[in-house]
Amino acid sequence: MLQKLVKRSKTFDEMKKDYGPEPVVRHSIDPETGHLIVPSGMFGEGVSYPPMPFTEHAFNQLTDRLGTTCWPGRHRSLPRDFLLRCEPDVRANVLNHWIERTDADKQWRVRTFGERVRAVVTDQYAPIWNTWVLEMAQKAVTEKANGWCEILQAHVGPDIVRLKLLFNYVDPGDGNGDYGLGAYCENSEIGTHKLRVWPLVKKTSCNNSIYGVHEGRWECFHRGSYELLEHDFIMHMGRAFDVADRTLLALLKAHATPMPDFEEQVERMCEEHGWNDTTKNHIYQGAGTDNTYGSMVDGMTFAAQDFEDIQRQIDMELIASQFLAAMVKEKELVQ
Repeated sequence: MLQKLVKRSKTFDEMKKDYGPEPVVRHSIDPETGHLIVPSGMFGEGVSYPPMPFTEHAFNQLTDRLGTTCWPGRHRSLPRDFLLRCEPDVRANVLNHWIERTDADKQWRVRTFGERVRAVVTDQYAPIWNTWVLEMAQKAVTEKANGWCEILQAHVGPDIVRLKLLFNYVDPGDGNGDYGLGAYCENSEIGTHKLRVWPLVKKTSCNNSIYGVHEGRWECFHRGSYELLEHDFIMHMGRAFDVADRTLLALLKAHATPMPDFEEQVERMCEEHGWNDTTKNHIYQGAGTDNTYGSMVDGMTFAAQDFEDIQRQIDMELIASQFLAAMVKEKELVQ
């Protein structure tokens, strides 16, 4: 199954082109369209492209980068909404004004998909491809899990890959059946996320997932060599199994630890994170009637499944994991 995901990712790769790093001052914005004029020869000698439109994300990155030229030493962006309301020639004049005033030694790497600019990143950005991440996950499964895994959830798009893998099932004897142990992997090619490997625990009776509450979470900026990243990625995929086992132990002990202020905690979490009444009701539904720290975690991960957006779902599952981690520290659930 991983091989199918690799194949799908490679079909996207056929539509991707990068150029750079190139000096910022070599770039310009077309006054007729407001699109990026690709410097001559960037995609091959004698190859030219018409001006390329920006995705919303890439335009945000462009205004962020030029903001540092306009306001040196300050984390400010050029006003996006204003620029997008301007006619293309006015927008181009403003952007080109700040491009021309950027330090000569500053460089950009431009990433495209089809005929659109999907990212404008710095020269320090290491282009870690989603296909590479999937191939490394496949290699890690072969080396660390005897070649077997179950894909619990997968999103493979042009820009982002998210993958939940199970390596093993265990029955801890708590009467709730098996739990799946595995890892969550994530990568973004456009600068929205780090390269990540997190230990993962899943109840087999539902789709609820929680992530490692100990030192097993690994996150890496897009920096460094592929050789080092490959080593670290596979190492942390292997460690995910051991840490997931400890996370399961913490969860089981949390289920045996009463939570006296259960309703107050639910209300506080919903207010803190802006969850609506539907989400709150689903937390209660997923938690059942035990009113333990573990049932609180169950309730949040259950309610997370309501989100169609996988990122919002993962964000809420991560909040549940962080809640469990705080309880581990406070209640010393795992020694």
